[in-house]
Amino acid sequence: MTPEEYLAFLQRAMSSPESEPLSPEEYEERIEARLRHLIHRNDLDLDSIRGKLSANLSRVATGNDAATDAMIRPRLLEIYEVARSAGINAADSEPLFGTLPTFGCNACTLWAPGHDRVIVAFTSGLPHFLNRIAKIALMVHYAVPPSVYDKLNETGEDPREGYRHAVDKVLRENELITRRFATVLAAFAFEAPYLLPVQQPPTVVTPGPVDLVGLTRTALLSGAERFVAGHEFGHVAQGVEGSAVSVASTQIRGVEVTTLSRNHELEIEADVTGYFLSHTYAHRRHYPQGREGGGLGVMVDYLYDFDLAGANFFLMAAAALDEAHERHTGMRPAYDTHPPYAYRLEQLKGMYESLYGFENVNAMTLEVIIDVLKRASAALPGGMVEAIAFASEEKRQGVTWDTPMSFGLE
Repeated sequence: MTPEEYLAFLQRAMSSPESEPLSPEEYEERIEARLRHLIHRNDLDLDSIRGKLSANLSRVATGNDAATDAMIRPRLLEIYEVARSAGINAADSEPLFGTLPTFGCNACTLWAPGHDRVIVAFTSGLPHFLNRIAKIALMVHYAVPPSVYDKLNETGEDPREGYRHAVDKVLRENELITRRFATVLAAFAFEAPYLLPVQQPPTVVTPGPVDLVGLTRTALLSGAERFVAGHEFGHVAQGVEGSAVSVASTQIRGVEVTTLSRNHELEIEADVTGYFLSHTYAHRRHYPQGREGGGLGVMVDYLYDFDLAGANFFLMAAAALDEAHERHTGMRPAYDTHPPYAYRLEQLKGMYESLYGFENVNAMTLEVIIDVLKRASAALPGGMVEAIAFASEEKRQGVTWDTPMSFGLE
């Protein structure tokens, strides 16, 4: 069995019976619906995506999830580009990229039995989950008055405390935000995101013609997805460089797979590799002529810092999902063997501060926002079951997640 055949076998085994087979019309309709709320935040054109999908209808039952493929594959190519230029060798042949039809927020490196080539696999829920969490977090971010951000760089007391009070105030005045954050965590913890109402692009009033929220979300999500891709690339490179790598069997959605098992030290090393590669690409993208070579000034700096904050954002969002999963099941996902997220976050903060001499303010504000949302959602009466019921009722009523979450900046 080739690695491609093995990946197809895993995808078929993990797919729910009702998801295959689909007619070409049903396939295009389903994929377009799943892409619609993702496409606007990336450098993609829906018409060209439709063309690519229609040419690959054979992938309905055995190929990659189209939405995940469209979001993650560009990030992997960015990582490969930087790694090659930096002289980092991962393998004689690039790892096989694949998606697994589960709706967790994770990625893993799988061993293809009988072959040296490995499979870097992303769960199909990863971009969907991050996109929804990013929308909610950025709605809060832009609802906090600008005067609060003006004080963040001032010396004196810990800026987190003042910012936390501002976030608390936003959530007290907009309780629906907390409820929807809880429903996203619940739906993905239950691996049932189809229960969630459709989420349209948020409508935030910003001065001038620039879609600041859309640009920010693109930078943040690109940085998050690229960091995950770089982390998995780091694991592949560890194997090539002779690091201690063992093989372990585990189960994903009831299917036994063989993963490359590593200790916590090597996981942190993969984080460092992923952050370095993602940081390098972000710098080249935002400053093609160097940081001192001109550009678009303050806006470029702003988006660059959100791109770098993507790694922190991924870890914070994944930690919130893990905690929600643990509250429901009493255990972490079986295939997650990483060190505690808090420890991994501290390492990333240290890397940023060693490069620039100060903290990434955007990463700090997002950390506070997600922490406040996480605590507030955990305190909601009824827990995850009530959150799922709330989402199901909204969907039954045809509610979308755009109009009630509209803010005007002060």
